[in-house]
Amino acid sequence: MLVYIIDDERIYAYRALRYVRNYTTELPGIEQDDYALNSFANERDMKSIIDEYKSVRDSTIAFFNGLDEKVLKRTGIADGNIMSVRTVAYHIVRHELHHINIIKEKYLLSPLCRKNGKEVRGVTILNMMLHIQQYFIMLEL
Repeated sequence: MLVYIIDDERIYAYRALRYVRNYTTELPGIEQDDYALNSFANERDMKSIIDEYKSVRDSTIAFFNGLDEKVLKRTGIADGNIMSVRTVAYHIVRHELHHINIIKEKYLLSPLCRKNGKEVRGVTILNMMLHIQQYFIMLEL
């Protein structure tokens, strides 16, 4: 799921970049199942995924921090939907939060999230995601 979140963030950050630069060509939608199938996430170690996640998030934050109010209002079209640059930023945060909630509901609120009284790896990933998500919200995007 984390690689899917990374892919989504990259795609939406690219959309925002296009809108900021006033490209008016409509962008196609994405098929998340195709992205997941071709991500080979299950063949990667968790450290490389987390490192990629942090790098993509740092890049996204730097990009949005460099924008002024005027360009945050610019819009573009992707998959038939009009979005402003600000809305794209909100999508990135909300999409991640949506998946954090799925992780909480499916894994962390379940007895399966503990093994012999100790937290399993998924809890560590969630804590890292929450920390980064809190930082993004602090930026008031």
